[in-house]
Amino acid sequence: RFHPPPALASVLVVVILASLALVPIVIQIRIRELRTELRSLADPARALVTELQMRLAMEAVGARGYMLTGQQSYVTIYREQRRARAEAYAALLPLAERLGPPIDVEARQLGTIFRAADSLVAPVMSDQVSVETYIEELPEREALFTRATSTVALIDREIGNLTVTRQNAIQAIERGGVLLTSLLVLLALAA
Repeated sequence: RFHPPPALASVLVVVILASLALVPIVIQIRIRELRTELRSLADPARALVTELQMRLAMEAVGARGYMLTGQQSYVTIYREQRRARAEAYAALLPLAERLGPPIDVEARQLGTIFRAADSLVAPVMSDQVSVETYIEELPEREALFTRATSTVALIDREIGNLTVTRQNAIQAIERGGVLLTSLLVLLALAA
């Protein structure tokens, strides 16, 4: 059996003990980074996605209500919801960009869908296009609404997947930390 010189054994024990002190710190820093990402990006993004879903539904209520009744109160609902939807979308974009693909790609695509849908509905709400013309083009408008809601749902799913991935990474880091710490303790005892 090999017996290292006492000086080498002492250095080895010091290195192992220093590693034992540093490993938990490094692990906690990485876990804190992942948790911060979830708290500061994923959670607010999901809240904004939920708001977008609600605003889209209420926009549709306003547009359809106006088409059916001609009452200006529905135009007000539509405009308020569209403004709130635009604000939520504007707040989502920087978060989506930081969350990366595919979330940022889908968020930018959602903007294209919103612009197309707004260009079709806004003229009716400002009496530039008749309700009859709007109804003739209803399938196109409904298709855009469906694309918008599907894209919002996809973004929500992707954020959920990212959250699960980060939570799994946290658990893996914790397990790895326990394993590494145990190994270092065994090495210290052996030295």
